[in-house]
Amino acid sequence: LRDTDFATQKLVFGKAAPVALAPEEHNLFTAALMSESGELNYFWRIGSHIGELQDEARGSVAALEAEADPFDSVFGVRVGLEARCDVFLKIQATHSEDEYLIPYTDRQAGRYGACPLADATTVHALALRALAVFRAGLSDRATQYCVRVIPPTQLDQPTGLVIGIRLDPSHATRVLDRGPEADSPQTAEFRRLWGDRAVLRRFKDASILECVVWAEPKYKKIWEDPELPYVPHQMLLHLMELHFKELVDTPGLDGGENVNVLHTPLGINGPLCDAHTALWQQFAEMKEQLEALETLPIAVKEARPSSSGFSYSDLSPEVWIQPPSRANDPPRTLHDAVLEFESSSAWPRAPAAVLRLQTAFLLKIQAELRSQHAVESLITPEYLDVLYPRFVFRLRIFTLGELYEMSTWATVDATLKTRPTWEQTEKIRRVWWGPHARSLLRAVSLIHICSGPTMRLVKKWLASQLVAGYDDLAELLVVQVFTTPGPYAHPPGSPHAAMLRVLALLASFDWAGAPMFVDLDDTFSPDHRHELQLAFERAKGMQGPMPSMWVATKLDPHMLFLRVPPAGLVHRVVALARGALDIATKATLALGDTRLQFRSVFEPDLSTFDAVIHIARAGGRDGAGVVYPQTPEELERMERAAHVETFVTKLREHLDQACHFFPAPQVGRVCVQFKSQAFLPAGQKGMLSSLPRVMVADGETPVTCPNVLWIISLIRRLGKDLVTRVELQ
Repeated sequence: LRDTDFATQKLVFGKAAPVALAPEEHNLFTAALMSESGELNYFWRIGSHIGELQDEARGSVAALEAEADPFDSVFGVRVGLEARCDVFLKIQATHSEDEYLIPYTDRQAGRYGACPLADATTVHALALRALAVFRAGLSDRATQYCVRVIPPTQLDQPTGLVIGIRLDPSHATRVLDRGPEADSPQTAEFRRLWGDRAVLRRFKDASILECVVWAEPKYKKIWEDPELPYVPHQMLLHLMELHFKELVDTPGLDGGENVNVLHTPLGINGPLCDAHTALWQQFAEMKEQLEALETLPIAVKEARPSSSGFSYSDLSPEVWIQPPSRANDPPRTLHDAVLEFESSSAWPRAPAAVLRLQTAFLLKIQAELRSQHAVESLITPEYLDVLYPRFVFRLRIFTLGELYEMSTWATVDATLKTRPTWEQTEKIRRVWWGPHARSLLRAVSLIHICSGPTMRLVKKWLASQLVAGYDDLAELLVVQVFTTPGPYAHPPGSPHAAMLRVLALLASFDWAGAPMFVDLDDTFSPDHRHELQLAFERAKGMQGPMPSMWVATKLDPHMLFLRVPPAGLVHRVVALARGALDIATKATLALGDTRLQFRSVFEPDLSTFDAVIHIARAGGRDGAGVVYPQTPEELERMERAAHVETFVTKLREHLDQACHFFPAPQVGRVCVQFKSQAFLPAGQKGMLSSLPRVMVADGETPVTCPNVLWIISLIRRLGKDLVTRVELQ
């Protein structure tokens, strides 16, 4: 299946190698697997699916050759169209159930109008004609086509045709297609394909070529703008209007369009955000300035960034809270970085001495930056805030000596009797694990250009479902679907497909009993996996609770630095992922315009909560990229939203015995779930508890229950101007 060219060859039972097709066999079938007698073709109805079948064969053979345990990739996981393709063309092919099976007899003239097969049904003939046009038009933009026929369930329903297209992200957004030279024999064919969109253009090398130019879309929103669709969307609509005008002009049975195009409905893959480019340029400038400081007693070895903006995956940047003395400064965003000096035995080991020496180094750096480069900064004992026009870099100093004992935690053969607490790992996580992981995540984002937008999309989904604070976990899950495609055979070609693969991974993985190993730098070997598996087995013997999700890397083989949800929340996330996948599957195979159905993936089910606290949102625009403050109003909004974590901490301090809190500052909500045990009716002794209660007459014996109005008023007082309203469900 993988190697046979079915356009010129056939397979025959009893013969080891493919056999050339006879002249009279070329227009009979799209593929042939003949019986030994040559009288029966077992592929007689494979039709337009042969390309997809061959692609699956290539992926399965690659998995068998490369993976240590290829069972899931070859047999174990059912792969749906929604997570495999990036663009979906939906056609209400016919309005009669009978036409679904009758042979196609309308032999239209022209290369793109005629059906190549003698006995194709009407709907398969349309699919074959459409594939011929799309392959010629999309060329290297598309790498795979998948066809699904949606049969009618009732007599008055149309037969549907869904063509899924997997894009090559490196070519998909190209706005200029170059064709043959003006006097080439291929010119007539090129103009017949593109019609009046084909124009002549002269280039700097003096060549005159036939070209097709597409409108440059605006990459500002996660959702595609229907008024200015992205390039593959424009191409498909033009090809359909030119070569299948009768279908485009025919209204659908529901009164809508007969032909609909869904281009990555869950998220687009635009160019690199200008803010990210400016961030890296400014950081590179600061790094050069630091490395050029000659008066430091020890030279700067490396400056490593650690904030998510450096890997193009920040959903909303942290806003630098300006001190009163700089109230008139322009709005800036805050980004963490770590300085590492050349190794020296003179560094002390005592924590207090290390902190004093690091502060002295920061004071020296502050003075040198001001005198040599006129760069202002603000200092605290632990870090230095270096101020630039748009960004603030918070520099901390990393010394191996102070983390010497902790550094063994990052080795795969470390033997730990007790799992360190989250507070104990805070230092090494901030100054060592974070920067090193960020540099590897940036490399992944540069290799797989869809991974950065996907990370933002997954974070947005988690925030919309009231599961906040697990951005590092979201990034590693995205890396997993790009570096280990598994049953999909190929990395995703758009944030839409990658997002759905992350949901499928969440929904299908055995989080309770199996570890996941993420290869951040594409260097995993069987030995590495074996060592990480042994680390997982040893962790079961440690004192302390095991993480509810084991997502290990070579930087964190013992799962000490990655924050994961508690077990109960993991079950909720898995259920949410399954529900979102079900929505996406139905929306993909449903006829008509289903973009609104896809958007419901990001709509949380608030019916399970008792109250919803509405707060100021962290950002004013629904952006495909990072949202940086541009106006004082946006700065004020983001500064207020930056206090949400403090607000939720206060809520938990005062109301932990009565409520669970689920913050989602990105969508402007903190949801509240009352603890059922706290709201059970109690006797009069319940009035002595720290939580105010009200007395309710219930027969002869009065009972008490928590005062909900007092809880709501306390939430308003603690939130002050941050809370816009509190809504009881």
